[in-house]
Amino acid sequence: MDIVKYRVFEQEDLQNVASFLSGLKDYYPGFEKWLVRKTSEPKTFCYIAEVDKNIVGVVISAPENNKTYKISTLFVHPDFRNKKVGTTLVKLAHDDASSYPHLEQIFITSDKSLLPTLGEWLHKNYGFVPLYAEPNRYIEGHAEVFYFKKFRKVVS
Repeated sequence: MDIVKYRVFEQEDLQNVASFLSGLKDYYPGFEKWLVRKTSEPKTFCYIAEVDKNIVGVVISAPENNKTYKISTLFVHPDFRNKKVGTTLVKLAHDDASSYPHLEQIFITSDKSLLPTLGEWLHKNYGFVPLYAEPNRYIEGHAEVFYFKKFRKVVS
């Protein structure tokens, strides 16, 4: 049985995270430069899921403004899907969002070609709803779907 460990991203992880997420470059031109910039911003929340020091999942998120929080990247290796890795990463991002007192919504986007699997999972498990699709946002012929969820702070 694989034991998944979760930890905060550190700058020395950048090369391994970039390699793990390399398939996203096909959907998002300029992804590598964005990753370097995003992971160095102070408000960015980045968590890594690992098995035997190998990355099996990543979440990158941050507040967009005082009222909106964006999960920019959520990716789980196919061998670790349906094993609660994505669920845990989303929960960690949600916990980070809870530290911002005025948030009203959380959103995540996805290339439409990755649907319906991701969209169904986001709706079923977290109540995200697709609000709109923006054609040609990153690549000609591809639409980026925006999923939103009203943010409710979890009080413990």
